[in-house]
Amino acid sequence: MYCSKCGTPHEAGATHCSRCGEPVGRPAAAPVPAATSYLAPAILVTLFCCLPFGIVAIVYAAQALSLTGAGDGVGALTASRSARTWCWASFLTGLGIWLLVVLVQLLVLAAACIAAVAGAQ
Repeated sequence: MYCSKCGTPHEAGATHCSRCGEPVGRPAAAPVPAATSYLAPAILVTLFCCLPFGIVAIVYAAQALSLTGAGDGVGALTASRSARTWCWASFLTGLGIWLLVVLVQLLVLAAACIAAVAGAQ
């Protein structure tokens, strides 16, 4: 193991660094990465895709921001993942509805064309 302050190697069972005197303890835990809030995508999918799912995404994005500010990294990551999931759910729902509307319009147009051709004969 190495000293976390100066990098000097120390023996197993040592209580202090032989070079700088820093107490030797357990290795520091890996820092929790900063959570992405997904607030901007949540707002965009709320406005343009699917309002109900977008609102849920905004709530989770706001939670991720507040938990990050409070220092709760694990809670912020959980809320961030939920916000991302709801953003995708909103986007895909909106896309599906849009494609369904286009398909229905094309079918209505095709039926009108067929009726016009049949009526002209």
